[in-house]
Formats: sequence, C-alpha cells, structure tokens
Amino acid sequence: MREDVIRWLSSQPLADLIVDEVEGLRGVPDLVAATVMADVLTARLTMSLNPVCRPWDAYVLQTIGSGITQEDLRHLLAGDWKAWRRTCLARLIKQGWIAHDGGPENDDSRTWLAVDGFDNPFTRLTAVNLKLRDWRSGFWQAKHCSTYVDASYLVLPVAAISEECLQSMQKGGLGLLGLQDSGVTEVVAPQPAPWVDTLTKRTVSERLIAAVRYPELSARRAGSPGSPGVRVWNKMPVAETSSARRTA
Repeated sequence: MREDVIRWLSSQPLADLIVDEVEGLRGVPDLVAATVMADVLTARLTMSLNPVCRPWDAYVLQTIGSGITQEDLRHLLAGDWKAWRRTCLARLIKQGWIAHDGGPENDDSRTWLAVDGFDNPFTRLTAVNLKLRDWRSGFWQAKHCSTYVDASYLVLPVAAISEECLQSMQKGGLGLLGLQDSGVTEVVAPQPAPWVDTLTKRTVSERLIAAVRYPELSARRAGSPGSPGVRVWNKMPVAETSSARRTA
C-alpha cells in the first residue's frame, strides 16, 4: 500500500522529496512530500549548523532575525525571560545559531543576532495518512495534519470508501486517494486550509532537512524505531529547480 502511494506521489510535479513519518506535533503522518528549492536545500545541507527541530527554538530564531535588542526580544517572547534564556536561547547559542554583542546580561540594550542561512527550502508540504478500513480515524488524522501542511490526504482501498466517507472528506477540504490493483487514483482533491500553523509547518520543514542530512537515522521522533526515513529525493539541477519553483 505504502509503495503504491509513494509511486503516485513521485509522479506528481510537487513531490521532489518524500519522507516517512515526520512528527508534526499534531500527529505523525505516514508520509510527507515536499516541493524543494534545490539551491536553498543544498545551502542548508552544507552548513555546519544542525536543523532547528524544536518549535520554540525555531520561533526564537525567526524572531531574532537579522538583529533585535534584548528589550524588544523580551517583549515579543513574553513569559518568564529567565526560562527563555535557560532553554531556547541557551540551546541556540550552544548550536551556534545566535549570539549577542557582548553587553551585560541584564542590559536591555544588548543586541541579539542570528546567523544568516536559516532559510526554508520547501515551498509546499503534503501529508498522507494510510488506512485499510477505519476511515473515521484516518479523517481526523488528516484533519489534524491539514493545520500545518498545504495539502492533506487520506488513502483507503477503493472498496472501503463509503458515501459518508466521501462527503466528509469533501466537506473537510481533505484529499482522498483510492487504492486498487491498478494503482492509486485521486478521488477527492484537497482544498487549501483556511488557516495554517506556520510554526509547526516550519518545524516539520526543519525535520525534513534533518531526514535528508542524516539519512541513516529515522525521520520519526516518536513511535516504532527503524523507519526508512528518506524514501525519494529527486535531485534536480539547482538552476532548473530554483527558477521553475519561484516563478510557478
């Protein structure tokens, strides 16, 4: 079943990369496909810095950006400043992603800076959940995934697709793939979600980078060990990928 779906995804123009079971904070889809800007991904893979796979670390890094005073950073992060310094800020400093200008620790005029290169190489993410019979469970899994990806699919054998299932998928804006001996068919096309959790989406993107960078490790952070990780990576020429994706 999974291999049939991977072949179908691989035939789609928006699936340059397919990875098994990437944790998305709201469930773990069986497959995640991504559209890749190859030049950006190549740059991220050649950096000495590891991907930022914790959501709040990614949030802090994006907040600091090209530079911010400690006073502004404290206001934006809110909450317990000492806890932020002890957790996210400490981790990002140790990893080499951020630094400050050396001012006193309690001086709010101190400037925080982030290293250049925290770019997202993925322009579109697609989540896929596979079920043999229980479409209701699959529906809610796909619905959860739809909050942080651009398209979310449920895959079922054609014989298991009821009228109730079909209507629920259509009303939910979710994609439905039907599996039969002849292969996979798109029964319902997914609709754009009205709202996307950009922080979770960015965290999933960082975990995809980690899966490509460390293919010997499972891309999945929860559940059964030994996941195959990266399944398909169509490495297109940098110039072709960057120009085609950015002008699409």
